[in-house]
Amino acid sequence: MPNRPDRSLAQMKSLESLLPSLRLRSKIQNRVVVSEPWGVLFPPLSKAGMLHFMEFGRGVLEVPGFPPVLMEQGDFAIVFAESSHAVHDVGGSEPRPLDELMKKADVICRTGLTLRFGGTGKEASVLTGDFQFADSANHPIWRLLPPYILLRGEDGQAVDWIDTTLSLLSREAMDARAGMTTVLDRLCDVLFIQALRGWVRTDLAEDGLAAAVRDPAIDEALDRMQRFPQNAWTVESLAAHVALSRSSFADRFRRLTGETPIEYLTHWRMHLATQSLAEGQASTATVAEEVGYESEAAFAKAFKRTVGVSPGAFRRGARSGML
Repeated sequence: MPNRPDRSLAQMKSLESLLPSLRLRSKIQNRVVVSEPWGVLFPPLSKAGMLHFMEFGRGVLEVPGFPPVLMEQGDFAIVFAESSHAVHDVGGSEPRPLDELMKKADVICRTGLTLRFGGTGKEASVLTGDFQFADSANHPIWRLLPPYILLRGEDGQAVDWIDTTLSLLSREAMDARAGMTTVLDRLCDVLFIQALRGWVRTDLAEDGLAAAVRDPAIDEALDRMQRFPQNAWTVESLAAHVALSRSSFADRFRRLTGETPIEYLTHWRMHLATQSLAEGQASTATVAEEVGYESEAAFAKAFKRTVGVSPGAFRRGARSGML
């Protein structure tokens, strides 16, 4: 088992400075009530996550490249893999595409957000939804998340710190009341952040976001870059700030995040820049200064290299809805 620091969420400063930057577009899609035999193939999502909460019954989550995972009542998963994944009965029934199942009116009964299909065997209910980032292509969090996260329930219920939100989601999804969609979407935002915090505390991986924020030195370096992107950070200055040698810091940072400190800093700066260009009125020169570039030309070059278009083209595309 990896030797990981036992740190509380309050000590994980980089998570605190990372979360406010998320621009979520969350949505509960369906409550899927199924009877054995059943299987659902969910479509791929680009830079997004799909949630599955097992309200009752049992099922199996299959993510390509990983062993099947049994999900029981109270278990909660978010899948980030950019390929199709499946949830099916414990008997291993072949999953069918969700859109195909939804088109077959003879086997589906809609009540609010509820879909019913399957055979005549044991029932299960799965609440599904998705999380999309308004600026997903440039958010550094995507390079640090695993293909999926799984949070086990306790005694048939979700863990207590997330159970209240899931209970509210389930109750709201059962009733087609005015404002239901808005309430569900807002609760979904809260759920994503709760799930992220819970996963960071319990994940045992040796690299990725959870491992990085649990490491005191790397957590501190991430927090400094995220809070003060305008500073002229170097590997040397970051290493000195966390009291490590340059080589030790650089090696540890890359091992945990998969990037060099300067690569992470660049991606973080570009993420902030895309938000400013899409949402604000500041000039390109002002945005460049805010994210740590001494000249507009240097910023424009880095922006195009990282994002793929010039700052001006990005701003026009974002405001016209093309990006």
